[in-house]
Amino acid sequence: MMSFITKLRLHNRAILLAIIFMATASIVLNFISAAHARNLFYIASYISIISIIINLKKRPDTILILLVATLFLIGLSKYLWFCLEYIGNPQYNKYNPYFNTGKRLLLSAVIAWSLFSLEEYIKQSDKKLIKIAMTSAFIIASAVGIYQSVNYPNARLDFFLGFATDSAYMYSAICIFVITQLEKNKAIISKIAGAVCFVIAFYVLFKTGTRNVLICFPLILLICLTLWKENFIRKASIVLTAIIIAAVIGYKPFIEPRITATTNEITNYTQHDGNRFGSFTARLAMWDVGYHAFKSHPWGMSFEERENFAKDYTDKTNSNKSALHFMDIHLHNELIDTASLQGIPGILVMLASYISLLYFACKNKDNLFLGITLIIISVGFTDVIFISREQSIFFPLVLILATLMERQCLRKEQ
Repeated sequence: MMSFITKLRLHNRAILLAIIFMATASIVLNFISAAHARNLFYIASYISIISIIINLKKRPDTILILLVATLFLIGLSKYLWFCLEYIGNPQYNKYNPYFNTGKRLLLSAVIAWSLFSLEEYIKQSDKKLIKIAMTSAFIIASAVGIYQSVNYPNARLDFFLGFATDSAYMYSAICIFVITQLEKNKAIISKIAGAVCFVIAFYVLFKTGTRNVLICFPLILLICLTLWKENFIRKASIVLTAIIIAAVIGYKPFIEPRITATTNEITNYTQHDGNRFGSFTARLAMWDVGYHAFKSHPWGMSFEERENFAKDYTDKTNSNKSALHFMDIHLHNELIDTASLQGIPGILVMLASYISLLYFACKNKDNLFLGITLIIISVGFTDVIFISREQSIFFPLVLILATLMERQCLRKEQ
């Protein structure tokens, strides 16, 4: 008579599909309802835990374990930092964003391990499911973005989510995913669809007014569509020409105002020693304060200690007081924010994670994974992904699904 666990193993295919469905649905719902997206993510993680328990002897390929370990390491570093700084501390708060980010990343690692260990049950139809989900996310987000831009022409486009920058980061990853997949298909209709998506993506991203994305997205897209490809020079020339045309068309209405604003804010920063508030001015101030916080406390400190340090530092130097507007959130730079709180161990973990993700992409010659990784790294120059409630769910799931897509491509070729 079969044991209960053995009976459950007979349904591994159903378990796999349930996890994939929850993960893809979570990504799609990110642009409709962040709360529902989070709920589906947690459901996927709970199913994954059950899957791991009933399949203890199954383990992913070594190269896939690298991705699991990367997600696990980032999450564990933030979780341990919180435990060391706050257990027994009067400021203990179970809703601390760094603590919750750590938990979400650990659960992402659980989802990755579960899906990768069940790779033998994955079929080509699952790849189609992921493709449909990501395309749906692109269509929904683009439709919402265009609707918002038409009805609120003077407002920065944020997909009605409240944060233009966060929305732009996630949307750019979706665009990379969809355009990269369309480019792989040799059918003419697929090439035309890719060109249409290219135009829509640039328009929507221009309307978000997010400087980081305006600079990095075209370069990342160029890399994704040409690296490790046949006819590299021809493809690079076509993509580069399209990007230049888009930049020329969008320069006057979208790019020039952001360049002017950035130049004015840099001037504002230098003339007033970072004491006068501005979006980019405050970032420059935060980076300076964060650097000196790390220099003063190289092994890290608590969130509250960093706030107190910032107040003392800005008072003593009479500079960078615009940073105080954001010190209770984050420092708008992944490495500086991590270094100022987690110190040397934290910064080493982040650097190792970036290197690990890049190695994973290059080892597999995976353009899609590389594109998502480059978005994560480039966003880290001016913002913090691994504290955002939505992005700390969204980006790990996209990395996991991108890996499944490419692994299926390789299996099909073999």
